[in-house]
Amino acid sequence: MPSSTPAAPRSIWIARPAVDLVIGCGGWSLPLLAMAYFMPASTNGQWAAVFYTLALVANYPHYMATIYRAYGRADLGQHQLYTVWGTLALVALGALAHVEVWLIPILFTAYIFWSPWHYSGQNYGLLLMFARRGDITVTETARRALRIAFVASYVMLLASFNEGPSRDPLVLSLGLPSVITRSISGVAMAVFAGAGLWGMFAMARSAERRSLIAPVMLYLTQALWFVAPTAVSWASGMAAPQTRYSTGVLALMHSAQYLWITQYFAKREQGAGWRAGRYWFAVIAGGAALFLPIPWLASYAAHVDFVASMLIVTAIVNIHHFMVDGVVWKLRDTRVAKTLTTETAAAADTLATPRLRPALLRRGVAVAAVAGLAVLAVVDQWRYRLTLLGADTQSLQTAVSLNPYDSTAQSRLLNALVDSGRTDEARAHLDRAIQQRPDDVDALVNAGVLARREGRTADAEKYWQDAIRVAPSHAHVRLYLAELLHEQGRAADALPHYRAYLELVVQQRQSTRPDPRVVIPTIMKFGDALAAAGQPEPSRSQFELAERMAQQTGLTDLAAEARQRLAGER
Repeated sequence: MPSSTPAAPRSIWIARPAVDLVIGCGGWSLPLLAMAYFMPASTNGQWAAVFYTLALVANYPHYMATIYRAYGRADLGQHQLYTVWGTLALVALGALAHVEVWLIPILFTAYIFWSPWHYSGQNYGLLLMFARRGDITVTETARRALRIAFVASYVMLLASFNEGPSRDPLVLSLGLPSVITRSISGVAMAVFAGAGLWGMFAMARSAERRSLIAPVMLYLTQALWFVAPTAVSWASGMAAPQTRYSTGVLALMHSAQYLWITQYFAKREQGAGWRAGRYWFAVIAGGAALFLPIPWLASYAAHVDFVASMLIVTAIVNIHHFMVDGVVWKLRDTRVAKTLTTETAAAADTLATPRLRPALLRRGVAVAAVAGLAVLAVVDQWRYRLTLLGADTQSLQTAVSLNPYDSTAQSRLLNALVDSGRTDEARAHLDRAIQQRPDDVDALVNAGVLARREGRTADAEKYWQDAIRVAPSHAHVRLYLAELLHEQGRAADALPHYRAYLELVVQQRQSTRPDPRVVIPTIMKFGDALAAAGQPEPSRSQFELAERMAQQTGLTDLAAEARQRLAGER
């Protein structure tokens, strides 16, 4: 009888235990998240610059890693609904958003709210992957319990995102009262703990101790990423910003985790044909190509605000990433499961040769394209640092010269010039900005503010009238113009602008409306203008409205002021 040699035990690890636990399972979450929460506010600018650079080698490449996989020969034909038609629809939506800017908050909100769901799905999938690699029996009931737990942790975060008014104008919120959101979060927290621990204990019954290390670490990582922040916000009263879950340290950890597993998948599938240098070259260069060229082209060619274009590209690339990722990384896919959970690599004929290598496959064109991307990346990093960290007008002027259509750089330079008393230069700067972009609402508004500060009321009126022509729904410009005309004794001319401002405020979501201490005095000014224009009855109704609103919001001083005006009208 022939002798047989026992097979060597299969390793449960992807790379090495330390790498897998720290990066793949999120073992570095506690120190990195603690750093994000407790670092001094004075260092925010420096850390933002660091993360902007790290995006080039982590965040951007992780999006390209999905494209490298999804558009390979073995996958493109399977998922055309998403990789072709869904992609074309998103590209069209992104192009439309460059024209219809009202779409930007909707797209950005979708990106922000979808991000933690995407992170949760990845943690859950990796937990099951390690369970299979460790020969742990995961019953359907245990799997379902773990799934419910991970969904519950996402529900907690979603509830906190929609508590009260949004703290970011780009992110919409339902404005739910805290009693509702905290009730939802409390139930979800209990479900996460109960269902999750039950599922983990069910797995532990049939597992060796060493096989449980990675699954337990991923469960704890999910708790640190999504449950702990809500608990901390309850204890401290300091809500975590919505965008923290898509930018900064958490996004960096997710991207590193993603690249860790996608590199392993590509290496296993391509076998002897896989080259680490070629893979990383493709995902780093491709990642930069996804994010950088379009905003620079849109700003220089179409005079679109660079910041707005970057927000649109960021939202569209992320939504595309979430959509495609959801269909190509499924453990129930036999090929995915075989590559990630067994020692047998995929057959050679399923090599995922990417279609997104340099389009013409000519070395000269490829080198030129990559060199161009490298130069653009350097310029973009330089622009970002000058804009964010520039403490002098010279640095900000350099940032504006690099991209004159960057509204953030323009605004910071204007403020620096005004603060330093260089109003002549500030005026010249705004004039140049308006010449370049006659329909730039921000430049027109700022020019009007500067003109009024200098006593050039006719110029201020003209700038604000032009801004209203471009953006009739810009509420604050309506108010600026109404107050200017009112102060000049032109009450009748001010009335339509007061009325338009208040109508726009009423149309806004409760979470985005101005503070009552701004709205109520404006209502009284509107009443004053009506009285000055010979309309006493409408004037009284505005004072009565102001008094009711002040009483409802507990602003007794403004209520008394409204009563005084009513008394003066009798």
